[in-house]
Amino acid sequence: MKNLIIAALIFPALLITTATLAEASTKVMWGKTESRNGQIGKVTVLCTTQLYQKDNERILRHSNRPLYKGEEFRVLKYETPSKFKLALLKTIL
Repeated sequence: MKNLIIAALIFPALLITTATLAEASTKVMWGKTESRNGQIGKVTVLCTTQLYQKDNERILRHSNRPLYKGEEFRVLKYETPSKFKLALLKTIL
């Protein structure tokens, strides 16, 4: 009876461990970054530059660390210019 109880406790633990290992091995890498659901692109830093971040009051402030050439970041959301502005740009060029 004790053996059945121990087996009943160990079997679910093995299933959870196996599922976790399967998820860990299915990472999709794109360059230096892991691709994630909702990712639409990535940014690669071309030269060392200062990083700015919004604070709690939504004001841009210098971060303590710079971004170094070759670093990569995921892009999840971005803004594009309107069709009117794109057309205006084409007429200027």
